[in-house]
Amino acid sequence: MRTPKAIFILLAILLNIPTVVALAYTITSIEISWVSYDPTYNVSNAIKVRRCLNASSHWLTSEVIQGPNIGQLGAWKYGAINTCQFNYPVINARTDQVYKICVGAADSDPGAVSGLYNHPNNRCFKVWRSGSGVAFNEVFNVYGWVTDASGSPLAGVAVVTTNGINTQTGPDGHYGLGDIDAGSTTITVSKAGYLFTPSSRIVSGGPPYWVNEQNFSATPEMYSVSGRVTETLGQGVANIVISAGVFSATTNSTGFYSVTLPSGIYTLNPIASGMTFTPSVRSIVITNAALANQDFLASSPILSIAGQITDTLNNPLIGVVVRTGNITTTTNISGSFSFTGLPPGAYTVTPLLNGWEFSPTSRTVNLSTTNLDGLAYLGQDVTAPTGFITTPIEGSTLTPGAIFISAEANDFNGLGIAQVNFKVFFNGSWNDVGAAVTPPYKAAWSIPVGLHTQKILFAMQVVDKAGNIAIDPGGQRSANYIESQTNPNVNENRISRERLAYLNQLSLPQGNKKCGAASVAMMLAINGRLAKDWQTLSTFANTTYQSQNPYWHLLDVLNKNGMQATYYRPTRDNGWALIKQEINAGRPLIMLSDRLANTGHYIVIIGYREESGHRQIIVYDPVGAWSGIKGKYAYNRNGNLFGQGPTYDFANAWGYNGSTTIGRLITAHLTAGNSLQPLEFVNSSFEPDIEPPLPSVYDDVYEGGDIQMLEQLFLPLVID
Repeated sequence: MRTPKAIFILLAILLNIPTVVALAYTITSIEISWVSYDPTYNVSNAIKVRRCLNASSHWLTSEVIQGPNIGQLGAWKYGAINTCQFNYPVINARTDQVYKICVGAADSDPGAVSGLYNHPNNRCFKVWRSGSGVAFNEVFNVYGWVTDASGSPLAGVAVVTTNGINTQTGPDGHYGLGDIDAGSTTITVSKAGYLFTPSSRIVSGGPPYWVNEQNFSATPEMYSVSGRVTETLGQGVANIVISAGVFSATTNSTGFYSVTLPSGIYTLNPIASGMTFTPSVRSIVITNAALANQDFLASSPILSIAGQITDTLNNPLIGVVVRTGNITTTTNISGSFSFTGLPPGAYTVTPLLNGWEFSPTSRTVNLSTTNLDGLAYLGQDVTAPTGFITTPIEGSTLTPGAIFISAEANDFNGLGIAQVNFKVFFNGSWNDVGAAVTPPYKAAWSIPVGLHTQKILFAMQVVDKAGNIAIDPGGQRSANYIESQTNPNVNENRISRERLAYLNQLSLPQGNKKCGAASVAMMLAINGRLAKDWQTLSTFANTTYQSQNPYWHLLDVLNKNGMQATYYRPTRDNGWALIKQEINAGRPLIMLSDRLANTGHYIVIIGYREESGHRQIIVYDPVGAWSGIKGKYAYNRNGNLFGQGPTYDFANAWGYNGSTTIGRLITAHLTAGNSLQPLEFVNSSFEPDIEPPLPSVYDDVYEGGDIQMLEQLFLPLVID
């Protein structure tokens, strides 16, 4: 039922609305209420709308949107306003109807009243009876466009909100959703075969009444079409182009392809020069799903690839594995190889042989309609040869005269051995012995006349015909030369090498003063009373050290660590006899001499040698190697332990006491009942040290000046 227009005119007159001109329209407030009866205007069951506005024009509309008699009830347009006004846009309201009431305003005439029901300036409300009154929600409309990737409109797209309001785009791609409850809602679009960007939109309204430009862009959903191109034997054919209109794909190395297409009708067309296919084409229809097994059988010419591989000496290489894809072959006696039964296509040909490199490493070729011959590769032997010394036997004892150094050498998979060079280490330096170019590989070496007892090292260098060099591939060999076993004029002995321990005093804090502490540490370690590692020896020496290191302090340290120590001050001849006695018993001695340095210096004697009255001592000197001149030393440095085993002239090293030649010696025996006994010592089978590599000219290396090892006076001691 429509509300009589006369009632609205009457209400306007009674309210005495002034005529004003609004500068910018505003709707300050809207109140909706239920009036059972208004005697002033004789209306019953009415919906009252009171609003406060400031506008040049304003209006009011009402309509039934749910229930019986859906349709417009009325639209009323008014002039300027700058106050509050109420009207009854719905009278005789029913409980089975839902109404839509809109309040609008503008700065100018909005035009025909028919356009006021859905004007963008509206504030609209969905109103319905609720109990003894009314309830209402503000509502809003959403508008937008849906276009495809080219910007063209897309019709038939479903548009829906989270509360179920839905529509579809028209032929122009436009859509509109009306009477959405105020607040936020999510709009989602969909159409089979398409993906949308964005996939959804969250919009808010009520106010405003119109929410525009909620647009979406559509792209076709793509579906996989796959298959395989094979030969008659089932092998995949690579590099076949499968065309589907503007779309295409290329088969991989196993003949498989996959192309993505939108829904539609297509013709799959395989393309390759010089080949035919069964079927020649495939017609397919994609309806929102992938298609597989769209296969083709290829027929092509039967082709071949051939070539040769040689080494750097231009000799054919036999047994090289040559590979292309998953096909392999091997070079024959002439270095040649070939692949047959190949279809047209691209092939990468790679030679492989352990220990060899090839130039080029591989070649990629294309077969179309003719065979390919003449692929050439150059092989380079890059693996070092191998070998090992066979004689002398490790640890053997050498006899005077000529001996043969022999070895085995191999160049597996290589060009062969060019030569084997032999070297020997004695008297502190390496010496060339000779070279052998054919097996058996050996060279003769004569032990030099007058060579003293020492360990001899033997080394080899193997060179193959490609220039690869292997240095000591099987390790060095060592053998012992014991002079006394071959020269009856030589008497010698020394502590077994496995018992020896050495401490470099210069590695200690204030080490230039700690020769005594270092010597005591070495003596205890040689006698099994200390571990031989540097950490143990250095810790003990640093703890033991006292300023000036008097001999009685060293005696006390030895006695407190399981030894029975004795201090001697004999004549030179008696000292020599004592040294021989102790060394022959397997016991080292500590010697203190002012011949080595102005302030005196402690060393450990580990052996002796005498020949025709010439006496020498073999020492572990903690500071380095003495040159024979007081205070001049090759100091231990840069990892070189010059003091580990040098030989000193006994007469020159023996000390003075005024005009009398006299020295000082400390001996030490394990105390009775001590469970650690010295190792058994056999004069004829001791193992000598390797002599340190001393320079031939002392002045080139030896540092001038006295070593300041001790700061003490040497007091005479009378031995009963």
